Amino acid sequence: MNVRVVLVDNGCNLDRSVLRAVAEAATIQMHRDFGRPVPYGFGVTATVRVAKDLDDIRKDEWVLEYLPKLKLESGGPLGYHEIAPNGLPRMIVFPFLDDPHMRGLVETHEIIETLADPWTNKTIPDQFGRLVACEPADPVEPSWYPIAVRGGWVPVSNFVTPAYYLPQQYPNVPYDFLGQLRYPGEILPGGFLSTFSPSSGGKWTQQTNGFRRPYRSVQHARSRTNRRARGNIQYT
Repeated sequence: MNVRVVLVDNGCNLDRSVLRAVAEAATIQMHRDFGRPVPYGFGVTATVRVAKDLDDIRKDEWVLEYLPKLKLESGGPLGYHEIAPNGLPRMIVFPFLDDPHMRGLVETHEIIETLADPWTNKTIPDQFGRLVACEPADPVEPSWYPIAVRGGWVPVSNFVTPAYYLPQQYPNVPYDFLGQLRYPGEILPGGFLSTFSPSSGGKWTQQTNGFRRPYRSVQHARSRTNRRARGNIQYT
């Protein structure tokens, strides 16, 4: 499966050459790395382009929209993904809240997680009886690596593999693309893991490792709770 993603600048006036570099790097990563067959990747790819304007969006494209949020509120996100009014997945990125030299990191974080869980309802049962949200970039946030593009390079997000969620089903497979995780369930510094269990009072909780970069708002996480609680997806 290949998804078409379009980057749409909605009032940010970003450098289009930078956005084209992000689109090129994201396309390479999703085809070469993230799209590898399960369990080394997630078996789904994306081709990414930059829209000319707000009207340059095709009916089948998943939109990644840049919005000009200028102040980071407590618990607020640098980016998130949701379901748009047209029923397709949509990604939102606030580019002015992050380092402009790291353009591409939040974008690929959101694309990865939207490809892995487009309807925000996938969960995987772990060995502790919990349901784990399928958010492959969160446990290794903010780990990244560069992808060479025309004129330079772009930072892209690391991601966990399906073996991270299902180690018994996929033995001897690295738990993340860069091979930094030592065991399933490990969280790198700056990362987090969202889980749901009866012992948590029927609520989603987040396990963190030190400071967490605010990719997700608490309010947005709550809005996805019911959808995720109904999911019970395993990779086969």
